[in-house]
Amino acid sequence: MHHKKRGFVVLTFLIACISAISASSQTKILFKAEQPGKSITAASLASWPDKKTVIKKQVGNFNFEITLEPQNGYLYYKIKAGSKSKDSLFLALEFNYDKGTALNFNGTVAKEEIYRQSVHDPGNYFFDSLPRQAVPMMALNKGKGWDIAFSDAPAFYNNYTTQYFKPQEKKMQIASGDNGLKPGTQVGDTIIVRPFYHQVSPGRDHEFNGVIMHSNARNIGAMRQDVFRAIARRWGNINSKFGATAFATNYMLYRTNELKASKYWVVAGIDYCNKQYSRDAFWQSMVLPPAMEEQCYLNEARQQTPGAERPIFALIWAYRTSKSGGKPDMEGAAKSLAYIEKHIVNNRYLAFDEQSGRKNFKSWFDLCMFTDDDVVTYNQGLLVVALHAAQELGLKPSVTWQDAAKAYRGLFYNEGGYFPLSEQKKDLVAVDAMIGDLLHILIFNTPLLEREQVRLHFQKVSAVAKTENGFKIVCMPDGSYAPNEKFDIPGYKSPHWNVPFGEYANGGSYYLYDMLFLITAYAHGIPGADKLLIWRGKMDFEREGTYYEHINTATGKPGKINQGWNGAIYAIMHQLETQGKAKDILTPVIEKIQ
Repeated sequence: MHHKKRGFVVLTFLIACISAISASSQTKILFKAEQPGKSITAASLASWPDKKTVIKKQVGNFNFEITLEPQNGYLYYKIKAGSKSKDSLFLALEFNYDKGTALNFNGTVAKEEIYRQSVHDPGNYFFDSLPRQAVPMMALNKGKGWDIAFSDAPAFYNNYTTQYFKPQEKKMQIASGDNGLKPGTQVGDTIIVRPFYHQVSPGRDHEFNGVIMHSNARNIGAMRQDVFRAIARRWGNINSKFGATAFATNYMLYRTNELKASKYWVVAGIDYCNKQYSRDAFWQSMVLPPAMEEQCYLNEARQQTPGAERPIFALIWAYRTSKSGGKPDMEGAAKSLAYIEKHIVNNRYLAFDEQSGRKNFKSWFDLCMFTDDDVVTYNQGLLVVALHAAQELGLKPSVTWQDAAKAYRGLFYNEGGYFPLSEQKKDLVAVDAMIGDLLHILIFNTPLLEREQVRLHFQKVSAVAKTENGFKIVCMPDGSYAPNEKFDIPGYKSPHWNVPFGEYANGGSYYLYDMLFLITAYAHGIPGADKLLIWRGKMDFEREGTYYEHINTATGKPGKINQGWNGAIYAIMHQLETQGKAKDILTPVIEKIQ
């Protein structure tokens, strides 16, 4: 992986790759340097080279080095240039075409527009008016395949990747900077849209690189899969559809950390603010290379985000980093442990959100209110893993992980035959209750829960929570949707009373949590878990070739395509296979989906 930017600043470069992209294509590909009020084109080629080609050229104060490398059926491009004087610019790869339909990752682009990957404001949660797409790409559909180009992850361009579409002029481009224009959609005043040009001077250089490709996909879902596969081959050395989706989704969510606690971090999804979320990043980073994962971890260790289960994840992550060969932040790990221990009573974790005092921010399940003395089953399982991690890091926690594990097992509701959402909400069957057990298996090679508890919980959830659209994340013991008042506590009403049954956490199905539940049962060898694991694992892919954050179990409507944390499922299945604890039964099944 190249992740270090060195060499020259890349100025414009023109390639007229006609037959190389598509036999019938009249697409011209230009690499351009954009400066305020000025556009420069530096060089051109008539077709793809049949072997690695390096072109060196001088234009004015700039020295260019253009590397074109055909590989795996793609054309990898890398352009560098050095400047003899101070200057500023960004780089753009442009398609000029005679006919066809312009598309981005979202679909057809019918009007002039600039799409962006970042809002440049980690505190802005409201940016619906900003045109954006998850992958910095452009595509041209001429009826017989797709000409496609995309750049490297936004992180390596200070989060200023943009995609400028001019369908009326039959032009589109991907770029490493931003001209600050708002040509189509009226972007709200609270959204940061400003020019950004990379600074160039002797010894200070810039690089632009990515992939040009052709896809013969029959529809946009299959085209997205071809793009994912190309991203995964280029930067992850992963070939399978499942692995490519997991890797590419999160690789393209990698960002420069604009809060600067680490150099980089990973954002939860394109529909979230330009900020790393502790729990999302914990799962997302499992599919990224160790060096990238460590950057995400360092932000959590240094930021020390309080509330819910965030400090627990930070402590587990410290040990996971150590196991991966990285260097954990021991000062940060000690602070996380100190925070956690302040919230342990009788070996049980009592969560609350110091920042807001909200009763519904005690775990990821923010639809539900919990009293301050309640124990969320999901949190308790994670606590055990964190305390064991602390012990292995040499931190000597005051509560043993074995005692916390006993309390975890003690949350099993014997009368109902399942793990409830929490100690006090026994009449809510919870899909996410066994996650701590799975993490302990992955990290420490041993389970925390009794096999019989896992079997009974699996049977209960499978019997009452399963729908044709996945599992209800919580439900009543008879399988019905939980009445809204079940999410209230005395004196506090859940802020999500308006969420319909089946939507979001009100009985919706989450790919991540459904799969973690099924993988836990599968790792314990529970009969029937393998079949349901395949059933749920391929469900999203059969819709549009990728996965979603959640599916409405009542209507079947999905929400939030390409949610980053789902990538952990591929990593977990691969790890279990490597450890000899289970087979990766999902990868070959998903590979066959057309």
